[in-house]
Amino acid sequence: MVNPDKIPVELKSLKQWVLWKSVDRAGKPTKVPFQINGSTASSTNPEMWSKFTDVIEFQSGYSGIGFVFSESDNFIGIDLDGCRNSLTGEISQWAKDVCKMLGSYAEVSPSLTGIKIFATSNFRWSHRKKVELPFEKVSEKQPAIEVYDCGRYFAVTGRPVRGFYDVMPIDDYLDALADKFSMREIVPQVDGSGIVLETPIMERACKYVAKMEAAISGSGGHAKCFAVACALVMGFGLTDDEALDLMSREYNQRCSPPWSEKELRHKVRSASKQPGARNYLRDANPTDWNRIRLPSVYKEHTQQEEKRDSIGEPVRIQETNLRDASLAYLSQLLSGKENLLPTGLPNLDHAVGGGIALGEMVIVAARPSHGKSAVALQMVHHLSHRGYPVVIVSEEMSAVALGKRSLQFLSDLPESRWKYDSEQVAREINEHFDDRAQIVVLENCCFVDVVCQKIEDAVNRDNCKIAVVDYAQLLQAKGKTRYEQVSYVSTRLRQLASKLNIVLIVLAQLSRAIEGRNRFMPMMSDIKETGQFEQDADVIIFGTWPWKVDSENEKTKYIFFVAKNRNRAINDPMVECCFDPERQMMRDRFWSPVSQQHAEFNEFK
Repeated sequence: MVNPDKIPVELKSLKQWVLWKSVDRAGKPTKVPFQINGSTASSTNPEMWSKFTDVIEFQSGYSGIGFVFSESDNFIGIDLDGCRNSLTGEISQWAKDVCKMLGSYAEVSPSLTGIKIFATSNFRWSHRKKVELPFEKVSEKQPAIEVYDCGRYFAVTGRPVRGFYDVMPIDDYLDALADKFSMREIVPQVDGSGIVLETPIMERACKYVAKMEAAISGSGGHAKCFAVACALVMGFGLTDDEALDLMSREYNQRCSPPWSEKELRHKVRSASKQPGARNYLRDANPTDWNRIRLPSVYKEHTQQEEKRDSIGEPVRIQETNLRDASLAYLSQLLSGKENLLPTGLPNLDHAVGGGIALGEMVIVAARPSHGKSAVALQMVHHLSHRGYPVVIVSEEMSAVALGKRSLQFLSDLPESRWKYDSEQVAREINEHFDDRAQIVVLENCCFVDVVCQKIEDAVNRDNCKIAVVDYAQLLQAKGKTRYEQVSYVSTRLRQLASKLNIVLIVLAQLSRAIEGRNRFMPMMSDIKETGQFEQDADVIIFGTWPWKVDSENEKTKYIFFVAKNRNRAINDPMVECCFDPERQMMRDRFWSPVSQQHAEFNEFK
């Protein structure tokens, strides 16, 4: 029986669904895909696929529903066969290790003897053989693993493995997965110039470049492009020709505007002249890439007479046809390289057009004790799990208080047991943070100018991509009146997000005006002490916990209101979810503490 509520919204939003029946073929049961009209379907013909709502409506008489992996999306599926005891629900250790390594949405297969993992990747998976594994059998099926990104469908049950509810990107782990289970099928290719394409080192370098930021004019583009050249020449030890070829094919198409060949060659030659360590990325495991910082001594040899903009970046005037720019953006969108970051709440991501983006100032505003710090901290844990270093400026709570909030979030033990089961708690803490990029907490900054400087230091030192300010109205600033001071805070934070090209999550207080209305629904004018936030923010999200206003409301009900989304559409102005205050945890609206205790969530032991 399919549980549609547990299936990630990213999958449900695509028209890539089929029905399936188990059909006996030569004495072997085979999952055959069907269209909703009763005809057989093909996993390579999109015209035979349907919407999620349609397959749910017509699933009666079929064994289940399935999701098709297509060349037009960036979803990838990992099938772990023969890894689960169908009677006890116990999962083999090798499969647990894979789930933990990838960290993406995982669910029990229809046979109850396997696990299927759904993730995203910007790379094509060429190793298509099924690999049988020499592990102890826990069912009638031999343990095995296979991976597909197109031309195949997975039967979907909506029975998630406990702890793996969100679809995550796994680019950084694909090489490690292939190496761990000997899945590689490498066929070197040589182009007309004699450059070897897609050798193991070139593969790794290509994947590393894909995770580096694109060069955007006005946002430190010269430095970002030069960092890519240095990573290839110094980090991977590529020749100038190899680095130039890879930058032209895999990186330049993401830049806006694209670089000329002359400019790219200049970057590569300058990288070759840099002093310092070499080959520090060449043999590194991709799972360790986030821990390896590029040397900060890189300085490109530029002409002294070059004009610079207001934040010190070299000015590069480029004339671009608007039609070409529009087509370039469409190309980025279709290739999955728009770089929207998920908040950790899929329904909220859908509401704001797919996620939040680097360079954006995102305001999360609420009345006191309405969960805004919990929302921000959950975003922090989620984004750091994806490999993004984070800096938190906490003016309201101490670092120790944030530590307690994090412990509530990450530990399965109730707070009353922490003291008595301290070894388990310590183990949970270490396991949680071992899988995450660095999260730094700054206290007692007080002044907004100090905050901006400290965040910039963290970006330069630790390559932080996410910054959180908790909360805006507590920061001191220039100005004769309180209105002028808070307006200055907003303006400085806006400039900081654009200058550093980071996601800046700013928490803010709402005024009491909301409490006097018949409906507890915020407006942008409710943000306290200035209207500047309305103008400066790219995204404004209001959080409301109705139970705090009227205890007759359900305690777990929490509502987000999306008031502004400058760069994308607002798909849903209101998003209802569940809040577990004991865990300081938000979940999509179909979750509740009672349903979490159901057996299907207790399989990952």
